[in-house]
Amino acid sequence: MASLAWLRDRIAQSIDSELAELCATRRSGAHRAFGWEGESALILDESLVVLDGDTRQIGAGIIVVTVAAALVAERQPGAISPLSISAMAWSAARSTSARPEPPRVRSRE
Repeated sequence: MASLAWLRDRIAQSIDSELAELCATRRSGAHRAFGWEGESALILDESLVVLDGDTRQIGAGIIVVTVAAALVAERQPGAISPLSISAMAWSAARSTSARPEPPRVRSRE
């Protein structure tokens, strides 16, 4: 559980740090491309929405998946480690802009 709390905090810190950087970019105007000022602002706004909304949800989903994996591992010795599942989920979430599909659970049959 301590590692999950650490992971949750680390995800939140990373998102907050990136949000602060994007807000600083907005204040400085460094994101503006000459002739494309409006579009540049829209792209920055979209980045903020994705980061603060979708990325936070993906992070929360990773925690939920890890907790579920921990419960499965507790009942089935030798199952994949919860932190391995968490690392795979985080890696998949970072490598795609689309929301990851929820993992499929195999039946016990």
